[in-house]
Amino acid sequence: MIDEYLQESITIDKFEKSYLDSLPSDKKEIFFNPKRGLYHILLSNKVRVGIVGIILNPKHKDYGFFQIYIEKKYRGKGILKKAAELVFKKYKLTSLIATIKKYNKASIKGHLKGGFTPVEDVVQANLIEKGYQKKDEIRLIYRG
Repeated sequence: MIDEYLQESITIDKFEKSYLDSLPSDKKEIFFNPKRGLYHILLSNKVRVGIVGIILNPKHKDYGFFQIYIEKKYRGKGILKKAAELVFKKYKLTSLIATIKKYNKASIKGHLKGGFTPVEDVVQANLIEKGYQKKDEIRLIYRG
């Protein structure tokens, strides 16, 4: 169930490398392009609950690739949805794209609950064929 109070209290703040460094080492891999990415700390009433990032398309800056990490105790509370809304509005985007490993059912479920929808199978097949997406990944899109 979504915790409406928690969701409404979510804000984004400037990125803190020290917070990223405090996360388990296997979670740092989600931030795969720190030179191009725009990252923020997710806060709930000034408490750090995760990190959200966007890697803008270099040619079309109205959409980008969405990345998020939410600490375990805060998951399932609607934070992903609020984070997507905040990033979407802050950067004046037309869409956010998430690429998730197919085995990560919890992340896929969270993104779907957060307003993301699967990209058409034919489009995903084309992306795989061209090498832009791996066979073990699913691509989801958010349009606000």
